Amino acid sequence: MLRKSLSSILTLALTSMMFFSMSVEVFATNEEIPVEDIGNELEIEFVDSMEALDDDLEKKQAGELANGNSLKCHEIPNVVISDEDRIGEELKSSRIDGISTASSDQSVTVSVTGTISEEGTVSYLPVALAPGDIVQATLEVPTNADLDYDLLLYAFDNNALGDYIKGSTLSTYMNTYPDGTTKSVDEGIAYINTDNVNHTYAVIVYPAKGYSAADSYRLTISIDQAGYYDASEPNESPFDVKSVTSNMNIEGHSLNVSNDQDWFVIRTTGLNKMGFIISESDYKVEVYYAVNTEMRLVNPVDEVYNISEGDYYIKVYNKDSNFESKEYSLQIVTYGDIPARIEVYYDGDMGWNVVDFTDSDGYFYSGYRYYQILNPGVRVFDNRGGRVVNAKIIMKWTSGGRRLTNGEYESMERAATTDNTGAVKFRMVTPTALGVNNYGGVWPNRHYYDLDLIQFFCGDAEARLKICHMKEK
Repeated sequence: MLRKSLSSILTLALTSMMFFSMSVEVFATNEEIPVEDIGNELEIEFVDSMEALDDDLEKKQAGELANGNSLKCHEIPNVVISDEDRIGEELKSSRIDGISTASSDQSVTVSVTGTISEEGTVSYLPVALAPGDIVQATLEVPTNADLDYDLLLYAFDNNALGDYIKGSTLSTYMNTYPDGTTKSVDEGIAYINTDNVNHTYAVIVYPAKGYSAADSYRLTISIDQAGYYDASEPNESPFDVKSVTSNMNIEGHSLNVSNDQDWFVIRTTGLNKMGFIISESDYKVEVYYAVNTEMRLVNPVDEVYNISEGDYYIKVYNKDSNFESKEYSLQIVTYGDIPARIEVYYDGDMGWNVVDFTDSDGYFYSGYRYYQILNPGVRVFDNRGGRVVNAKIIMKWTSGGRRLTNGEYESMERAATTDNTGAVKFRMVTPTALGVNNYGGVWPNRHYYDLDLIQFFCGDAEARLKICHMKEK
């Protein structure tokens, strides 16, 4: 129990670190919020009151709101090729000749830039795959809204096309990316030779609409062997995706070649705020929704995507010119709107361990201690467990010993905004303790302290902790 002589503001029972306020669930925990979840320490400003906070939260949370539709396909064309359409020598790995030396770091990759300048023509490149080999092809289409080029894969034998195997047949749609680039999403295909003999294929750039001698495409093709690409392949395009769910941690995936792009699809119900935490800083995440055969980019606000009900397509790819094949994990985080639960990780200049003791009047205490510096971490959730981002949090400290001239206890407030993981870390330096309470034996084993209160406010959610503010000897 707490000392009964303290002011009413400090007369809450402290038999555990779990508190309840306004029927809102609140937790305090000694489990440290990971550094990657907290982000860099924020600069905290002093505020006079909660009303003094700026009111731009709704503006910051207003992102692009899209309706996610299922992706449709073009009708597969009747493709005819000629020798003049070929744009290079047959691409093959050493395994075609029985030499197994390639891996993801030494895989076969070529890039070709070209144009299609005549009606009825295509561009193609033969690719030979040994058993277990994968071909991964990406097509950067011309930056011309009047042109629409597709990427197709056919069987190829004796310089003649065989059966159609698969294709990426998106319509051209010029997205504007955060860096100012305007382009249509890359077409992509991947295919694994699951047979026990070598096979040859033709990777084809097909002009579904228009042609131009001035506007060029860029075709990149890679071949890799079994054991170096992950089990989710092929998932090189939004036509060839793996389904995922919200609040899911996607593991066991990798980008095995420089032009590898992994696609996932998530079906959402109702309005959502969503974010992505990827383990590799060299890799990038983009989100799209489909309108018929167009892929339209969803731009985030402060790394948070505002989306509505439907199918959304997630693309992971290598964003740097220097490529290194790495396994990555991708965490899909669903964010909430209304704060309902505050999780507090206490920390201060005496650490985060709970200390038990009995004061001079025989009252038992179990709680945290500090001298002058408080460094608590806070994470905010809604009532469904979604993290609440871009939410204003007030941290208020109230002294258990220092009184002002009006008789009230001295207090301070700080304000901060949760990051894209719903977390924030505070730093507050308080005045020294007066030591109005004490415990322990005779001097020098007697300890003097004030029983301070720290509170966190976020919307209607509140968390509070009593802490022992130790007076230095």
